[in-house]
Amino acid sequence: MDTAKMNELLEYKDKIKASQAKRASFSAEWLSYVTENGFDEKAEQYLFTGFEYRKMHPFVDYLKTVENKRENVLKFLNGKQFSKNKPKSFKMALNLLVILFGELPEEQTLMVYVIRRLPSVSVGKDKKRMPETGKAFEKFFFPEFTESLILPDLQTMGELKPVSVSEFRALVSDALDMIADNGEIDKKIKEAFAKTSTWIKGSPVAEASVQESIGGESKNVTQSEEGSNNESAPAEKQEKPKDDSPVLSWRSSLKFISSTIERYELQGRLLQEQLLRKDREIVELGDKLSRNESALSKALEDGKTLRAKEIQLSRDIDNLKSTIADLNKTVMEKEKEIADRSKLADMLSRDTSKQSDAVLKRLSSELASYYEDFVAAKDEPVTEEIGDILKDQLSEIFAILKKNGIGLQ
Repeated sequence: MDTAKMNELLEYKDKIKASQAKRASFSAEWLSYVTENGFDEKAEQYLFTGFEYRKMHPFVDYLKTVENKRENVLKFLNGKQFSKNKPKSFKMALNLLVILFGELPEEQTLMVYVIRRLPSVSVGKDKKRMPETGKAFEKFFFPEFTESLILPDLQTMGELKPVSVSEFRALVSDALDMIADNGEIDKKIKEAFAKTSTWIKGSPVAEASVQESIGGESKNVTQSEEGSNNESAPAEKQEKPKDDSPVLSWRSSLKFISSTIERYELQGRLLQEQLLRKDREIVELGDKLSRNESALSKALEDGKTLRAKEIQLSRDIDNLKSTIADLNKTVMEKEKEIADRSKLADMLSRDTSKQSDAVLKRLSSELASYYEDFVAAKDEPVTEEIGDILKDQLSEIFAILKKNGIGLQ
């Protein structure tokens, strides 16, 4: 789930004075998250850092949709956030308790869990009741009262031990005393204050109302009898019995039905929003799946092409390896041929050298006599006869050279 909108709401600075629209938006976002992810640490953190006023209504709305209500209430009461800030945890637990009275009256076990925990979180580090206890009741407990709200009889809660009842009654009594000590009680909470005062003294409100009604009738009867016996008693002092219980009952029923319808309409809108959000997510996932399938198809085609190229390259490599092997064989043959030819050349070179030496020796031998004649006649004056002899000798020398392969032309 995308929590961007919830994070944006949490950044709103003055949460206490926030508009009802922002509160409703936060409730919808929180319910959407917890419906999808359950009451995890993140949901707990969002709940504790969200809008303070009437903030436990989303939590109770969530409880109505799950079977493991007890587990979730215990998660809330034993969570990390609950132990960090006692004043805030006390307000939230107090608010949760009164909402349970009105909206989940059959879930007394959940109430027992909260009642057991409230006294301990209402005490500060000095082991005394927190000074803001009374204000917490004024703001987070009494405003939830309706004419149809029935406060449960603490004595009939089987899981609630007498010591827990005593501690809880002491807490509520201290809160009521704090409110009373501040002066005149605000008329907005006066009825809820009186109802709570009667309740916490030990008798359920419903029973107290009946007894008050019976007591009122008895008092009226007694006063009537006294009036008949004593005519001097002024008539205006006689009280008339209250006869507005049927009207109040119908009004209470109508208000209760109206509030229930509003709550169900809100839940319906929240569920509709969640359904639309899920539909959008399904469409987005479908589009993403389609894109992924297209990408996968293309990747498969590319894979086939690359595989074909790989096979062709493998064949080319094999051909090149074969060609290289043939070339290596040819190189080896050529190298052997070169070596053989080098040997032959060396042999021929040596033979040629020997032959040259033999030719030179033969020439030297054949030309020796001519050289001796030349040496003997070089100091003599050249006469015509000697010139002719030299010409003849030169001709003979050139003939010898030509015979031995030395040509001059």
